[in-house]
Amino acid sequence: MADQKKLDRWADKLLDTGKRNNLISFKDTKASTAEILHPSCESVFSKCSVGHIFEVFDPKIPDMEAEEPDGPEEVVANSKTDKKLSKDEYKANYISRLRSDKYLLVYAQTPNPMTAVKNIAKKDQEMQDETGINVAYLAFGFLKWNEKEGSEVFYKAPLLLVHVNVITGSILDPIKIEVSDDDVIVNPTFDYLLQAEYGLSLPEFEDGDSLAAYYSKVSYTVRRMGWDILDECKLG
Repeated sequence: MADQKKLDRWADKLLDTGKRNNLISFKDTKASTAEILHPSCESVFSKCSVGHIFEVFDPKIPDMEAEEPDGPEEVVANSKTDKKLSKDEYKANYISRLRSDKYLLVYAQTPNPMTAVKNIAKKDQEMQDETGINVAYLAFGFLKWNEKEGSEVFYKAPLLLVHVNVITGSILDPIKIEVSDDDVIVNPTFDYLLQAEYGLSLPEFEDGDSLAAYYSKVSYTVRRMGWDILDECKLG
């Protein structure tokens, strides 16, 4: 009975269309969200089949498969892992060191993005222990929307969700992100809001669709609303 109550509470939370729900209004936080800066959203999405494992690039792990710094200046730049860098600075700092698309360059609003990724892993494990439900996901594509025409207050709702497991090991082991489900989920909570408030429905995702193809379907669906699609990939 207790487990059923927990499941019921989680179901209620899923259908909560308030702005505190990340499926309605996604907010980047230091503790529980991170953005994939490299490779591209399309590249990551194309590899999202069950069992596929990505590794998160961590500048503090010396033996990761990365190029050696070119000279003293880059050594100095790459030592700034304890200083908060902007997204552009972080990407410029490390993208040249990635040899393979199996590595994800991840950014978060914290001096060490690995802290945010580990927090996501911890919260997901706690939820799985309590309810058996996996709540960690990669979100692909965001709809920038407002409640009424002319409003300057915009929100970001993720479009497609892929469930993942975030695997942490020792301090010297890279963090791994394993795709745990083949199904690509169209954001059910935002779809519910669209139907209830605007008489619209997010298009179904069909096997074989690329991100670009799905974005086009969404753009057509919301064309009269004047909303924009952001090509972003977030872990949360």
